[in-house]
Amino acid sequence: MTPEQCAAFLQIEVSTLYVMKSQGRIPFRKVGHLLRFDFEEIVEWTKPKQELIVMEIPVDVSSLYLCGCNRRNGGDVL
Repeated sequence: MTPEQCAAFLQIEVSTLYVMKSQGRIPFRKVGHLLRFDFEEIVEWTKPKQELIVMEIPVDVSSLYLCGCNRRNGGDVL
């Protein structure tokens, strides 16, 4: 697909597509000096990524109480 066709398919501006391409956020190909997008790759790219499951990261909550902004009226820590 041409950049114009891809932008129309994604319902975004062509300039947004070029920004996404320059940031490496969208799959693309160079054919000579022409920029092209493979339809199947774009369709797959638009599908939700199931492998991007957010993992729980243990957080040391003691650092959350350093500023005192999380204290109740009696000075109790939340």
